[in-house]
Amino acid sequence: MAQFCGGHHPLDHQLLQRPAHPAHRLQPGGGPHHHLGAQGVIVGRHLVAAEQGGVHPHPGPAGEMKKFHPSRAGPKALPGVLRVDAALHGTAGQEQAHRRGTGEGQGYDFLHLYETKGCKLQMGGSDQWGNITTGAELIRRTNGGEVFALTCPLITKADGGKFGKTESGNIWLDPRYTSPYKFYQFWLNVSDSDAERYIKIFTSIEKEEIEALIAEHQAAPHLRILQKRLAKEVTVMVHSEDDYNAAVDASNILFGNATSEALRKLDEDTLLAVFEGVPQFEISRDALTGGVKAVDLFVDNAAVFASKGEMRKLVQGGGVSLNKEKLAAFDQVITAADLLDEKYLLVQRGKKNYYLLIAK
Repeated sequence: MAQFCGGHHPLDHQLLQRPAHPAHRLQPGGGPHHHLGAQGVIVGRHLVAAEQGGVHPHPGPAGEMKKFHPSRAGPKALPGVLRVDAALHGTAGQEQAHRRGTGEGQGYDFLHLYETKGCKLQMGGSDQWGNITTGAELIRRTNGGEVFALTCPLITKADGGKFGKTESGNIWLDPRYTSPYKFYQFWLNVSDSDAERYIKIFTSIEKEEIEALIAEHQAAPHLRILQKRLAKEVTVMVHSEDDYNAAVDASNILFGNATSEALRKLDEDTLLAVFEGVPQFEISRDALTGGVKAVDLFVDNAAVFASKGEMRKLVQGGGVSLNKEKLAAFDQVITAADLLDEKYLLVQRGKKNYYLLIAK
């Protein structure tokens, strides 16, 4: 859900103007647009400012919705203003408001932003139609104001679920909630059918180039050409070129032939994101201070190997790596100097088995 604050809307599309009489129905139309107003938009309940270099969270009034929501006074605070006509809402809108019970709260949000920030436009997915028109009706009945609404078809994930803040498996624009690496991985791992849809929706690539990319992808789907281009375009747009390159390098650490140098360049958050889900063991930092043999550390202190004999054979065959470097000997001494970010050891057994040791 988005609300534009300002005297003029930023859209090139035909807008949906709130009619003067509730008997007239608003007709949905238009679609998603790439431009943000200079003052930003409201996404869900979070003010997002349009700043150079990406989209960043802004601690604005949207975070203070509870302060002006009239729940303290109860439903009688503005008697009758939220009895929106069925002709305006439509069946889908009534069901939406009944199911989620958020229409009134969102309507008051729109009213407050209209009165205090000059908010004239609210945008959202088609599932938000009822909530948006509730706000439009509230503004008309309390102020006689004229506001605008714009909805677009709901974009869903491969499992049919929507991209919503209460849904699982979602991604956020804010790197505090979804790191650039995870953000990149999300787009890289979408299905072929979703990649074909999303690259048309979320990027500004020309139609002819998209058609060429689709044809190239269909000729060699195992190369994941569409997913790679989609992931690059969206990651650079939301974060930066540097964040995209870092995400690619981080991906190569897990799935490619990355070096120890590349591993050591990762910040702690990205390191943990890359190796999320791998087995983890806590080890004593004091033991590393004096030095400890790898065979003792990886068998007795952390159960990376079932036995010392198994580890000896794998090391002799070149199948064990520490921080992306082959272990020279099974009794090689490991010290605190080997720690990544002064805290982690990454052990690799074979080609695909990783273990993260955390020194505490």
